[in-house]
Amino acid sequence: MNTAFYLTGSATISRHLRTIALCLAAFMFTSCSLSQRVKLNEADRQTAQAARRITLIHYYPPSPLITTPADALVASGKYRWSENAPPGYSAGRAVWKARNARGEFPNVMPIMKTRFVKGLKREARLTNLHVLRDPIAHITDANGYKPPDQQLFNEFRKRYGNGLVMEFQTPQWQMHYKASNWKVYNMMLLGSVRLIDLKGPRVLWQGICGVNGASDKALQFRLGDMNAQEAAKMTNGIIKAATQCGDDLVHQYMAREG
Repeated sequence: MNTAFYLTGSATISRHLRTIALCLAAFMFTSCSLSQRVKLNEADRQTAQAARRITLIHYYPPSPLITTPADALVASGKYRWSENAPPGYSAGRAVWKARNARGEFPNVMPIMKTRFVKGLKREARLTNLHVLRDPIAHITDANGYKPPDQQLFNEFRKRYGNGLVMEFQTPQWQMHYKASNWKVYNMMLLGSVRLIDLKGPRVLWQGICGVNGASDKALQFRLGDMNAQEAAKMTNGIIKAATQCGDDLVHQYMAREG
C-alpha cells in the first residue's frame, strides 16, 4: 500500500483515523456517541440554588492520546508496531512523554474545573459549591469498564450521601498529526460536567464542551521537534483550550429553556 497516501493525502483516511483515536481515548469510560446536552429547567435550577451543598468531583485525567504518522503506517499494514516506523514518525509521542514527565505542561482538568467554578459563582451566584481538590479514581465494574449510571450513582451515594454532585470529565484529550503536514499536531479536547441529584437519582443538567485545533493555529504544535518557544506555545494552548471549555460550560449552565 502506498505510504505517501497515508502521510500526505486522504482526508477520508485522516477522518477515520481521528475517529478511531478519539474512541480509543474514551473507550474505557465513555461511549463514542456521548450523551446529548441536558438543559437545566427552572425547578432544578432552584433545587441547585437551595441545596445545602453541591459536591464537585473529578477523575484522574488521562494523558492525551498522541496519534502519530507512525500509527497511520501501522493502520496501512506497512508496519506491525508504530515503533518500527522510520525515525521521526513517532517522535511526537516520545517528545510529549519526556517533557510531560518532567512536569513541563499543565493539566487540563484543574484549569477547566477552576474556570467553571469561578464562572458559576459569578454568574449563578452559587455559594454552596464544595470543591474536592484531589481527583478520584475512575469507578469501574469487574471487567474494568465504566458501570451503568445507576451503579455509578449508587457508589456516589455511598460516598457523598443523597445530595447533589457535579461530575467533571475529560473523556477525549488528544494530539493528532495533520495529514497535510505530519510534523504539526492539532490539539483536541472534549470536556463534560453533569449535575446529579443522588436522591432520585437523576441527571439535572449536562454540559459538553469541545475544542479542536484544526481551526485554531494557537492549538497547533510542532510536537516532534519541539523547542523552548514551541513548548511555551503548548503550555499556553493547553490553558487556552481548558479555559475556553470552562467558559463554554458556564454559558450552557446559565442558558434558560425556550
